[in-house]
Order: sequence, then structure tokens, then C-alpha cells
Amino acid sequence: MTGKQLYILISLTAVLAACSTTKTVPEGERLFTGSTIKWDGKKPKDKGTLNSGMESRLRPKPNKRTLGIPFKLLIYNLGKDPGTKTKGLNYLLRKKWGEAPVLLSQVKLGTNNLILEQYRKIMVTSRRMCGIKST
Repeated sequence: MTGKQLYILISLTAVLAACSTTKTVPEGERLFTGSTIKWDGKKPKDKGTLNSGMESRLRPKPNKRTLGIPFKLLIYNLGKDPGTKTKGLNYLLRKKWGEAPVLLSQVKLGTNNLILEQYRKIMVTSRRMCGIKST
């Protein structure tokens, strides 16, 4: 990589990093950054397997990140609402290349809790049927 290419790469990264990820987040709303699963009481032996299965069922998924930066959200914020148009730069930035912000208000805790509890019960039941003991 030549010095000029490195300079362009650093400049482009600095410009994207300077963009606000909350530009299109409405007033009073917050950007959803993800969730964690916590165990009450005794943890099962196969906690890792259960955690990965549960995490894949959580909704909504937060905005994707690369190296800790939500590039698709930044691209989305560069464009303006294209309305009903299906061509043009704003359409490409918002609908094709970008990713709309995932808001904290879109998270439905009750639904997520129900889904995770059902998954846990199914896993415990299937282990019992197979004769696998879990603690």
C-alpha cells in the first residue's frame, strides 16, 4: 500500500467516524445496541450452547458492526428519504447499502422473555427424553 492510498484510507475512515450514528434517531428515542442473557441461580453445564441458541432467537437484532463501527447505519444516515423513488443515490444509500437504525422502543421484552423461556423448556425436555442429565 502506497502512502497516497494509506492517506485516502485514513481520511475516509476519519470522515465516516465523524458521522453521527444517531442522526436519524427521533427525539426521545435511543439506539438499541444489543442485549445480554443473565442466569438466575444455578447455571446449567451446557450454558454456552443454551446462550448461543437463546441469542440467535432474540429480536430485534442490533445494527451490524464491523470493528465496532456501524458502517451500514452511517451509510444510511448519509442519504435522505427517497420517498417512492426506486432510483438515485438517496435510494441506494437508504434502501440498498444502508441499514435503518434499530430503536430501543422496538424491543419487546415480554415477547423475548416468552420465546427464551419456551426455548429453555424445550431444551430441558429434549435432554430428559434423551436421558441427558442437566443441572
